[in-house]
Amino acid sequence: RDIIPDVSISTDIITGFCGETEQDHQDTVDLMETVKYDQAFMFAYSMREKTHAHRQMKDDVPKDVKNRRLNDIIQSFRRNVAVINETREVGRLRLVLVEGFSRKSTVDRPTLQGRTDQNKRVVFPLTELLHWQDIQQNNTLLSRFLNDASGGAANNQVNDSQNRFTVPKPGDYVAVEILQGANHTLK
Repeated sequence: RDIIPDVSISTDIITGFCGETEQDHQDTVDLMETVKYDQAFMFAYSMREKTHAHRQMKDDVPKDVKNRRLNDIIQSFRRNVAVINETREVGRLRLVLVEGFSRKSTVDRPTLQGRTDQNKRVVFPLTELLHWQDIQQNNTLLSRFLNDASGGAANNQVNDSQNRFTVPKPGDYVAVEILQGANHTLK
Protein backbone atom coordinates (compact mmCIF):
# COMPACT_ATOMS: atom_id res chain seq x y z
CA ARG A 1 0.00 0.00 0.00
CA ASP A 2 3.00 2.31 0.38
CA ILE A 3 3.93 1.60 -3.24
CA ILE A 4 0.37 1.51 -4.67
CA PRO A 5 -1.77 3.61 -2.27
CA ASP A 6 -5.16 2.80 -3.80
CA VAL A 7 -4.55 -0.95 -4.22
CA SER A 8 -7.29 -3.35 -3.18
CA ILE A 9 -6.19 -6.65 -1.64
CA SER A 10 -8.43 -9.71 -1.48
CA THR A 11 -8.08 -13.25 -0.18
CA ASP A 12 -9.77 -16.61 0.20
CA ILE A 13 -9.64 -18.16 3.67
CA ILE A 14 -10.63 -21.66 4.70
CA THR A 15 -10.69 -22.20 8.43
CA GLY A 16 -10.69 -25.52 10.27
CA PHE A 17 -8.58 -27.48 7.78
CA CYS A 18 -7.30 -30.87 8.97
CA GLY A 19 -4.83 -30.42 11.80
CA GLU A 20 -5.45 -26.68 12.26
CA THR A 21 -4.48 -25.65 15.79
CA GLU A 22 -5.66 -22.68 17.85
CA GLN A 23 -2.28 -21.06 17.16
CA ASP A 24 -2.78 -21.57 13.40
CA HIS A 25 -6.17 -19.93 13.71
CA GLN A 26 -4.79 -17.02 15.74
CA ASP A 27 -2.05 -16.54 13.14
CA THR A 28 -4.76 -16.26 10.47
CA VAL A 29 -6.69 -13.67 12.50
CA ASP A 30 -3.44 -11.76 13.16
CA LEU A 31 -2.67 -11.78 9.43
CA MET A 32 -6.14 -10.39 8.69
CA GLU A 33 -5.60 -7.62 11.26
CA THR A 34 -2.23 -6.77 9.71
CA VAL A 35 -3.14 -6.89 6.01
CA LYS A 36 -6.67 -5.43 6.37
CA TYR A 37 -8.12 -7.06 3.27
CA ASP A 38 -10.64 -5.13 1.17
CA GLN A 39 -12.37 -8.33 0.03
CA ALA A 40 -12.38 -11.79 1.58
CA PHE A 41 -14.13 -15.04 0.76
CA MET A 42 -14.27 -17.01 4.01
CA PHE A 43 -15.39 -20.59 4.54
CA ALA A 44 -15.24 -23.38 7.10
CA TYR A 45 -13.42 -26.44 5.75
CA SER A 46 -15.53 -29.41 4.70
CA MET A 47 -14.10 -32.70 3.45
CA ARG A 48 -14.55 -33.29 -0.29
CA GLU A 49 -14.36 -36.71 -1.89
CA LYS A 50 -11.65 -37.46 -4.44
CA THR A 51 -9.20 -34.98 -2.89
CA HIS A 52 -5.81 -35.54 -1.29
CA ALA A 53 -7.22 -34.49 2.09
CA HIS A 54 -10.07 -37.00 1.79
CA ARG A 55 -7.70 -39.86 0.96
CA GLN A 56 -4.79 -38.99 3.24
CA MET A 57 -5.96 -36.79 6.13
CA LYS A 58 -8.36 -36.91 9.04
CA ASP A 59 -10.91 -34.13 9.41
CA ASP A 60 -10.08 -33.65 13.10
CA VAL A 61 -11.42 -30.14 13.76
CA PRO A 62 -14.93 -30.35 15.26
CA LYS A 63 -17.72 -28.52 13.43
CA ASP A 64 -18.45 -26.18 16.36
CA VAL A 65 -14.76 -25.16 16.48
CA LYS A 66 -14.76 -24.55 12.71
CA ASN A 67 -17.86 -22.38 13.05
CA ARG A 68 -16.37 -20.38 15.96
CA ARG A 69 -13.15 -19.83 14.04
CA LEU A 70 -15.04 -18.82 10.91
CA ASN A 71 -17.04 -16.33 12.98
CA ASP A 72 -13.78 -14.89 14.42
CA ILE A 73 -12.41 -14.42 10.91
CA ILE A 74 -15.63 -12.85 9.60
CA GLN A 75 -15.79 -10.44 12.55
CA SER A 76 -12.15 -9.43 12.03
CA PHE A 77 -12.79 -8.82 8.35
CA ARG A 78 -15.94 -6.77 9.02
CA ARG A 79 -14.18 -4.58 11.61
CA ASN A 80 -11.28 -3.91 9.28
CA VAL A 81 -13.32 -3.24 6.15
CA ALA A 82 -15.53 -0.78 8.08
CA VAL A 83 -12.46 1.18 9.19
CA ILE A 84 -10.95 1.07 5.70
CA ASN A 85 -14.15 2.27 4.07
CA GLU A 86 -14.78 5.03 6.62
CA THR A 87 -11.22 6.37 6.44
CA ARG A 88 -10.34 5.84 2.75
CA GLU A 89 -13.66 5.96 0.90
CA VAL A 90 -16.07 8.42 2.54
CA GLY A 91 -15.92 11.79 0.80
CA ARG A 92 -14.16 10.45 -2.29
CA LEU A 93 -15.48 10.52 -5.80
CA ARG A 94 -15.35 7.03 -7.37
CA LEU A 95 -15.87 5.88 -10.93
CA VAL A 96 -18.58 3.18 -10.75
CA LEU A 97 -19.66 0.70 -13.45
CA VAL A 98 -23.47 0.53 -13.21
CA GLU A 99 -24.80 -3.05 -12.89
CA GLY A 100 -28.50 -2.29 -12.48
CA PHE A 101 -31.07 -1.71 -9.75
CA SER A 102 -30.04 -2.58 -6.20
CA ARG A 103 -31.86 -5.31 -4.27
CA LYS A 104 -33.55 -2.79 -1.97
CA SER A 105 -34.59 -0.40 -4.72
CA THR A 106 -38.24 0.65 -4.57
CA VAL A 107 -40.52 2.68 -6.82
CA ASP A 108 -40.49 5.53 -4.27
CA ARG A 109 -36.70 5.37 -3.71
CA PRO A 110 -35.04 3.84 -6.76
CA THR A 111 -31.39 2.98 -6.25
CA LEU A 112 -28.75 1.55 -8.53
CA GLN A 113 -25.77 -0.58 -7.72
CA GLY A 114 -22.40 -0.89 -9.36
CA ARG A 115 -18.74 -1.67 -8.77
CA THR A 116 -15.63 0.45 -8.42
CA ASP A 117 -12.39 -0.53 -10.11
CA GLN A 118 -11.53 -2.18 -6.79
CA ASN A 119 -14.65 -4.35 -7.11
CA LYS A 120 -16.31 -2.61 -4.17
CA ARG A 121 -20.10 -2.58 -4.32
CA VAL A 122 -21.68 0.89 -4.39
CA VAL A 123 -25.39 1.66 -3.99
CA PHE A 124 -26.55 5.12 -5.05
CA PRO A 125 -29.85 6.87 -5.81
CA LEU A 126 -31.20 6.82 -9.34
CA THR A 127 -31.03 10.45 -10.34
CA GLU A 128 -30.06 12.39 -13.37
CA LEU A 129 -26.28 12.47 -13.41
CA LEU A 130 -23.74 14.57 -15.23
CA HIS A 131 -22.70 12.94 -18.48
CA TRP A 132 -19.06 11.70 -18.48
CA GLN A 133 -18.15 13.88 -21.50
CA ASP A 134 -19.27 16.93 -19.51
CA ILE A 135 -17.15 15.86 -16.57
CA GLN A 136 -14.15 15.53 -18.91
CA GLN A 137 -14.80 19.00 -20.35
CA ASN A 138 -15.38 20.63 -16.97
CA ASN A 139 -11.93 21.29 -15.50
CA THR A 140 -13.25 21.68 -11.95
CA LEU A 141 -15.08 18.35 -12.00
CA LEU A 142 -12.31 16.52 -13.83
CA SER A 143 -9.59 17.77 -11.50
CA ARG A 144 -11.70 16.79 -8.48
CA PHE A 145 -12.29 13.31 -9.89
CA LEU A 146 -8.64 12.80 -10.79
CA ASN A 147 -7.53 14.19 -7.44
CA ASP A 148 -9.87 11.82 -5.57
CA ALA A 149 -8.88 8.88 -7.78
CA SER A 150 -5.23 9.49 -6.94
CA GLY A 151 -5.88 9.70 -3.19
CA GLY A 152 -5.89 13.49 -2.86
CA ALA A 153 -8.52 15.60 -1.16
CA ALA A 154 -10.63 18.26 -2.86
CA ASN A 155 -13.68 20.32 -1.96
CA ASN A 156 -14.44 22.08 -5.25
CA GLN A 157 -17.92 23.40 -5.87
CA VAL A 158 -19.46 22.59 -9.25
CA ASN A 159 -21.34 25.01 -11.46
CA ASP A 160 -23.49 22.63 -13.50
CA SER A 161 -25.67 25.13 -15.36
CA GLN A 162 -23.97 24.34 -18.70
CA ASN A 163 -23.83 20.53 -18.38
CA ARG A 164 -26.04 17.81 -19.88
CA PHE A 165 -27.65 15.25 -17.60
CA THR A 166 -28.35 11.59 -18.25
CA VAL A 167 -30.06 8.71 -16.47
CA PRO A 168 -27.50 5.89 -16.06
CA LYS A 169 -28.15 2.36 -17.29
CA PRO A 170 -26.25 -0.94 -16.86
CA GLY A 171 -22.85 -0.70 -18.51
CA ASP A 172 -22.50 3.06 -17.97
CA TYR A 173 -19.77 4.56 -15.85
CA VAL A 174 -20.82 7.20 -13.33
CA ALA A 175 -18.89 9.28 -10.83
CA VAL A 176 -20.37 8.71 -7.37
CA GLU A 177 -19.42 10.55 -4.20
CA ILE A 178 -19.14 8.04 -1.36
CA LEU A 179 -21.12 9.25 1.66
CA GLN A 180 -21.20 6.08 3.81
CA GLY A 181 -18.83 3.19 4.22
CA ALA A 182 -19.67 1.61 7.57
CA ASN A 183 -20.11 -1.84 6.09
CA HIS A 184 -18.99 -3.77 3.02
CA THR A 185 -21.30 -1.79 0.69
CA LEU A 186 -20.46 1.82 -0.04
CA LYS A 187 -23.26 4.37 -0.40
